[in-house]
Amino acid sequence: MGALCGCQSSGAKSDDQAPLLGTAEKGEAGGESSLPVDATTKSAIIGGITWLGASALQSTWSTSSTTVMIPSAFGALGYVGGPIVLLLNMGLKLWVELAVVDLVLRHPEQKFRRLGDVGEYLGGPLFGSILTALQLLNNGFFMPCALTFAAHSLRDVMKPYGSSCNLYWSAIVCVVAFIVLQLYRNFSHSSAIAFVTCIFCVVQVACIDGIATATEAKDGPEVMTGFLQLDVYTYQSIAPFSSPSFAGGLWTEDFSNWIGAFGTLTYGFVPCFVTVEIMSEMKHPEHMKFALYTASTFMAIIYLTVGLVPLMYWGANLDTEITDMLPDNSVGKLAAFSLLLATLVDFLIASVAVNNQFRATFAPASWPTNVSDDFSRSGYWHWAVLTVPVMLLTLAFTVLIPHLNSLIGILSAFAIPAAQMIVPSWLLLTSSKNTQSNSMMAKLLFVLAILLGLGCVFFIMIGTVYSIVTASYKGNFFCSLAGN
Repeated sequence: MGALCGCQSSGAKSDDQAPLLGTAEKGEAGGESSLPVDATTKSAIIGGITWLGASALQSTWSTSSTTVMIPSAFGALGYVGGPIVLLLNMGLKLWVELAVVDLVLRHPEQKFRRLGDVGEYLGGPLFGSILTALQLLNNGFFMPCALTFAAHSLRDVMKPYGSSCNLYWSAIVCVVAFIVLQLYRNFSHSSAIAFVTCIFCVVQVACIDGIATATEAKDGPEVMTGFLQLDVYTYQSIAPFSSPSFAGGLWTEDFSNWIGAFGTLTYGFVPCFVTVEIMSEMKHPEHMKFALYTASTFMAIIYLTVGLVPLMYWGANLDTEITDMLPDNSVGKLAAFSLLLATLVDFLIASVAVNNQFRATFAPASWPTNVSDDFSRSGYWHWAVLTVPVMLLTLAFTVLIPHLNSLIGILSAFAIPAAQMIVPSWLLLTSSKNTQSNSMMAKLLFVLAILLGLGCVFFIMIGTVYSIVTASYKGNFFCSLAGN
């Protein structure tokens, strides 16, 4: 980990980290900025991302892969408990993220480009390295998750053609993603296709909810052949609040699933890993707050809609991935195709962040600093060389780590709580460089975010270890266990 973040201080701005925030007071055409000269949040960026593009990027960031897991999470927590946990989790994370945005806007002279820059400014090189490492850990583990979801979706779309082996479909998606990544190299390039992803997220949810309303299950064992991909489905009644059973001991599979539901909801909203990066490419970074509000509202509506409708019609006995229950017909394939495109964009966004950090850390000093915008033959060569190691590592993680839940558990239990809640809240609460006076309510919210983050680390990590230890490892490793 130290090798990844110690070669170059996250706060030291090299040439490849060209200052974008607060370095001039000119607009895109060289005229004066549209902001008042004495505005606290001067924007001097000559970028292309609008607030709408930033909102689309935030909306697609992990949303598409989370939608398929939300129904089972609501089933484990209850049709009232699930939404309450979701909204409280999103609200507290959003509040912390808005505080980070405030800090970035109050100090344009710092030229923040990455989350690690914020950590170094508030807490010194150690915290800069910690946040940089957490960001790399999250994005590095999220990419195999997105690749796995995309591979599953491609397999479902192509049925009955092609192999059933996970490695086969993962390799195809990885090759396609590598080719696309040669054209879309930064967030400005990716923001346009993020709008398409938002549309497909809506289509995906509409397909899932439409199928659910057309196939209401009944109490007791119910034969569902001819529509759902189930031979026999045992209906489990829903409750407003669900709690685990401890009949078999303190730590049971039921309790593990209950903890896993919290992990899913934690995994579903993580704006911290791309916010500062997107701001550095925005035309008006001060619009990021509105973009976050818009993205959060969109995500909440998507999650509540896709979580509650299947629960009401099919009961609480839902697969971890709701797409595994969809029919092998045109509607089911449309839902799978929507998930495929949406997760590919998620994968692309994470790849951009990892590639740029990889370049800043390992690229030789002789390499051009504008490689992400250089579409000459030399530029393609340099970018491909940067992309290959990241792609190979992603494919290796996908095919060597059994069970997708173990990857998501690591993210939910460590990287996300630490980077989204614990470390930023601690720094904003204690650092003397945070000149914003914190009210008593603000201090209480920071403390609550820290405690909630620590609780996630403890309980979700134990749940992850339990699921890894008790999981079945029978079958072909590369075809049925890895990437599943």
